[in-house]
Amino acid sequence: MKKSLRFLSIIIVLSFITFLFIGNPFVESKSKEITFDAKTDGFNNLEELENNSPIIVRGIKTDEKETEIYRSEVDGEVNGGFTLSGFKVNNVYKNSQQDTNILVGKEIQITENAYYDKQTNTAYNINGYTNMVKEKEYLLFLIPVDDGKYATRAVTFGKVPLYTQKTTINKSSTLSEDHVQNDGVIESIFKDAREKYKD
Repeated sequence: MKKSLRFLSIIIVLSFITFLFIGNPFVESKSKEITFDAKTDGFNNLEELENNSPIIVRGIKTDEKETEIYRSEVDGEVNGGFTLSGFKVNNVYKNSQQDTNILVGKEIQITENAYYDKQTNTAYNINGYTNMVKEKEYLLFLIPVDDGKYATRAVTFGKVPLYTQKTTINKSSTLSEDHVQNDGVIESIFKDAREKYKD
């Protein structure tokens, strides 16, 4: 009787320990992170980036409005998306297309190339892009996209953070060697842009 009670107690304790370490429903699981390696334009210097960007503005990210996720009709897997962010324009340096939305004091919508999918608990980004930080200042090299929205030129090249000297690129282990090598070029372009477009 004592042996069976002891055996039962050991099984209960082991089951409880297994429950806590393996299947504890009270612990939130950490989200996965996936980097899509996309072919984009690259630039060797600031002048090339400027010449290939129809819009150059300085301003502050105001908020994140929504996340748009595109799923495959075949298997439901995520195959694209973006985070829509508000951006208040404080300076306009270039507006070669005479876009009527690009005005000092106006808020424009930026499609950012990093987004979170609640359904799969996964954070996605393109080429190491990280979303702008709310209430922080940026210099943006933009191209117009659908429905009056704008995207940063060449994904990571077109977003220059002015509140830090860092590039703010997510150097995920899944980032290709080409994009890792571009980091030095991007740092040089960002340094030149900060100098040219300083207050």
